[in-house]
Amino acid sequence: MRTKVLIDATMLQKKNGMNYSLRNLIKGFSSSIKAKNFDFYIVTTEKGKPYIPNNFCKKLIITPLILPQPIVEQILLSLIAKIHSCSIILCPYNTFPLVNYGAKRLVIVYDVIYLHSLRQVPLSPSITQNIMRFYRSFIVKHFLRFVDQVATISNYSRNEIISRTNISPRLVTVIPLARGDILSNENKVVSESTTATLNLKAKPYFLHLAAVDPRKNTRLVINQFLKFAREHTQYRLVLVGKLPPSLVNTVEQENNIVYLGTVSDKELVELYKSAFCLLFPSRLEGFGLPVLEAFTTGCPVITTSLSAIPEVAQDAAIYIDLDSPNDLSKKMYELHSNPSLQNNLIIKGKLIAKKYSWKNTTLGYIQLLKKMAK
Repeated sequence: MRTKVLIDATMLQKKNGMNYSLRNLIKGFSSSIKAKNFDFYIVTTEKGKPYIPNNFCKKLIITPLILPQPIVEQILLSLIAKIHSCSIILCPYNTFPLVNYGAKRLVIVYDVIYLHSLRQVPLSPSITQNIMRFYRSFIVKHFLRFVDQVATISNYSRNEIISRTNISPRLVTVIPLARGDILSNENKVVSESTTATLNLKAKPYFLHLAAVDPRKNTRLVINQFLKFAREHTQYRLVLVGKLPPSLVNTVEQENNIVYLGTVSDKELVELYKSAFCLLFPSRLEGFGLPVLEAFTTGCPVITTSLSAIPEVAQDAAIYIDLDSPNDLSKKMYELHSNPSLQNNLIIKGKLIAKKYSWKNTTLGYIQLLKKMAK
């Protein structure tokens, strides 16, 4: 007997970690013969449709764009599952419908950073992000222990989920993330338009994924790079992502800092490949996907030994102490002055990256769905 699975993909068009993972998971389901006993029903929007492989799902349900995801989740999702007799709802956005009409709920909880105190994780400048933080906090903290299964992306996140929600450990399964298609296809040719146009290869550069979120430590990266660059003027710092408004003036005044803003996946691969090193001094991560992306492309990484990052990076990265103010610039100098260290990190990183694939990740979810279908 075939099992009907409803997937909430109402934010599939958005460019963030959760939807990156969901897009790759849907691709994995569509190409895996091991998923042949499932009929997938997908709830998405018109803008999300292009990310759904042709002839994959049994039925595609389109929701109006005017409805926020929490409204769809709490009011429509369980009703849609009931109408189509779906026995499992896959909820990939940390939260899930509280009202249920008999379908089992598989919830993907990437991390519970939003359950940390405001002192540890301050509010975002974005009102929308703050609203979603409180929504997730309420749902996960008080009701997660009542769902049927939870999938998460690291042992660190699993331990955090169990300790902060009192959910039974037997309900929480670790299924790691993986590198994306564009990164995992080593034979794929990626154009060098970005680095060529900006003449980035003229000087070696450190790469940083900038973010408004203070835990990403973009301010620290800029300050420590400027300290390092006083004596090593041949280097530049390339920033991609969203720069905190308070740092815009600083960046604009520095000739050796290049701010690119949002870049495409192909451009990011190119930037990784040409970078001297990725600077990723994050304080709190549920997995640390940029570390894996950098490893895949042969880019060394300087990061922290906090949260889930060491699970991914292992001995293939240089670690800094965030309590030591100048440790980042010291480690940048260490990498600059030791070419053999750089080569060692590249070799180790590529070996680690090969252990992660969306084929394995998809298989983990298929096994979990089969377990729930019994």
